[in-house]
Amino acid sequence: MLTFHIGNDLCEEPWRREMPQQIHRRVVPPALVNQEVDDMSWGSRIIGFSPDGIPCYCHHSYTLQRVYSDHDDFYYAASSLVYHSWAWLLQSGQWLTCRRDLFSPEYSARNFPRYAEVSAMPR
Repeated sequence: MLTFHIGNDLCEEPWRREMPQQIHRRVVPPALVNQEVDDMSWGSRIIGFSPDGIPCYCHHSYTLQRVYSDHDDFYYAASSLVYHSWAWLLQSGQWLTCRRDLFSPEYSARNFPRYAEVSAMPR
């Protein structure tokens, strides 16, 4: 697990990725961020904590691999779906979530971010 403080230049802005501009002032910003990486699923989980130690940000991502063939005897693995999920704790106590699926040509409509307000942090 990697732990870094939000003052670090490398982590100052990534937690705002996909966040709509109009909610920047309504979000509880993280002071500390923990990152876990799973090499087997090509995935990661990032949890941000407020100065009080309360989770206020999360980002999950993973990649699904698929075996493809070039119609000869050559097979190779390539990404068939890359999934991202973000969530921000709003000052009201609700969570704003965003989902985005990439590299799924049969579902190209999913490539756009989808937002929802929920009452609990996504797992």
